[in-house]
Amino acid sequence: MRKYERERIQKIRRSVLT
Repeated sequence: MRKYERERIQKIRRSVLT
């Protein structure tokens, strides 16, 4: 499982929403 990857994707997704 990639715990750190999920957090990274969440940060990137926030950037895309902006």
